[in-house]
Amino acid sequence: MDRRKALLFNAFFMFLLAFSPGCRQQQKIKVLENEKLKLELSDYLPMIRSYTVKQSGFSLQGDSGSTGWFVNGHLYPWKEWTVRSETTVLENNKTSGIIYHMRLPALSVSFDYTIILTPDAVLFSADHIRDAAKKLIRLDWGEKPLLQSGDSSMRWWTR
Repeated sequence: MDRRKALLFNAFFMFLLAFSPGCRQQQKIKVLENEKLKLELSDYLPMIRSYTVKQSGFSLQGDSGSTGWFVNGHLYPWKEWTVRSETTVLENNKTSGIIYHMRLPALSVSFDYTIILTPDAVLFSADHIRDAAKKLIRLDWGEKPLLQSGDSSMRWWTR
C-alpha cells in the first residue's frame, strides 16, 4: 500500500510540474529566422531566449530568466499575467513575427506585444493598448536586459 501511495504521489507531482508556467516556458520555443539572423523565443512568455548570427554562428543570450515585467515601477510576476501567442507573417513573407496578447487583470490592462524580425532588424512594439482607467504609464523589463553581451564593442541605439 505504501508503494502505491508513493507512485500516486509521484505521478501527481510530475503532473503538476509538467503544467507549471516555469516548466512550460522551458519546453516550447518558437523560432524566427531570415538569411542573417535566427531568434529563439519563448512560446508562453514574451522573451527572446537567444540571437544567432547565421554567417558567423555567433550567439548572444537573450532573456530566459525573467520573473515578470514592471508596470509603473511595480513588478508583476508572470503568474499574474495572461499571455497567448501567435506567429504572423507580414509584408509578402519578408517579415515574420510573434504577437503576444498580454493581459494584466490586476490593472485591467491589455495590449499586444510584438517581436518582428525584418531582413535588417529586430523590432519590438506594444499595440492595441486597452486601458480604460488610464493606469498604464510605464512598462519595462526591470531586472533583466533585453540582450546580454560582454562584448565592449557592442553598440546600442533606440528610436
